[in-house]
Amino acid sequence: MLIVYLSNDGEAIEWGDAPSVGDASTVGTIASLEFYKGELETVCIAFAEPVIHDDEETFNVQIAPDHSVITYGFSMIGRPPTGRLMDYEPTGDGDGMKAIPSSWYVDTVDTCTPLETGTYKAVHLCHCVNVGQLAAA
Repeated sequence: MLIVYLSNDGEAIEWGDAPSVGDASTVGTIASLEFYKGELETVCIAFAEPVIHDDEETFNVQIAPDHSVITYGFSMIGRPPTGRLMDYEPTGDGDGMKAIPSSWYVDTVDTCTPLETGTYKAVHLCHCVNVGQLAAA
């Protein structure tokens, strides 16, 4: 099971058994749990405190074939990333960023929906393959 620990000050992600309310974590003491089920995986979101979010927001996790987490983030539009993942580097012009194709490509997406009422519309587990430095898809 993928465990996502969330607080307003940070997050942590690991594979393992679901924690219990009251357990200590790297983001604080667990105050509540939510479970999301997909076709391939179950996700537990362990909250240390209520987290501010938008009703259409989803949480996306990009996973390598060895189950390590490549990256993760929130989507305000409720859709997972598709195709080639992008890295970003500063342009040197203020806060501007330039998208650089990464070596990771989203192969399949497991959309995990809340088993009960959930904070997020869905958790998207994006299973990725390393395609090297081929031309952007």
